[in-house]
Amino acid sequence: MVTRLRTPLHLIAATLLLAGCGEPESGPVAISAVGGAPRILDPNRAPLDAPSAVLAGAAAQGLVRFDAGGEIEPALAQRWIVSDDGLRYTFRLGKAEWEGGGGRVTAEQAVARLRAAAAPASRNPLKPILGAIDEIVVMTDDVLEISLKSPRPNFLQLLAQPEMAIVRAGRGAGPYAAQGQPDGAVRLRLARREEGEEERAPPPLLLLRGEPATAA
Repeated sequence: MVTRLRTPLHLIAATLLLAGCGEPESGPVAISAVGGAPRILDPNRAPLDAPSAVLAGAAAQGLVRFDAGGEIEPALAQRWIVSDDGLRYTFRLGKAEWEGGGGRVTAEQAVARLRAAAAPASRNPLKPILGAIDEIVVMTDDVLEISLKSPRPNFLQLLAQPEMAIVRAGRGAGPYAAQGQPDGAVRLRLARREEGEEERAPPPLLLLRGEPATAA
């Protein structure tokens, strides 16, 4: 049973591993999480339930994300540098684009999202922890910098949480493209593949559904 998922892509990775253990099947791989219908929501307005947290991690990732082993890996940010004193994190964005033809994700858009999460009016459940941030600035179209008031060893883990997903007008920037289904489920297709993975067989489609605990 999934009651609260802090690293949503773990569920997707585990599901894909299990799907590869048996005979090939037609159709999408089903994922169920306890809660309502999955939607890409703004975590600054209300907490995410488990289905929407999974969807955020898949289709509206943040600067970094968790891999299947719980380690930090690149997401919207293709690389980053941490200053020797641990107070400055400089991120360079990759070439991610907004779903639905919204153009490329820019540092200005990412900074606006991060600032909103820590703003006085924010209802983001991570807001108390975000008080460690001193300043978030745009350096170039592809580079942003976050300055901390004091070192935070787990700062990247904080940025990988679904509540820190970069969302604009109800849309994310992958790596999965989300398509709503008539029954309230969401079909997920990997839209952006990492460099060097183009020759591998594409992963199966996923079908994410929010259900009551008894059904999930």
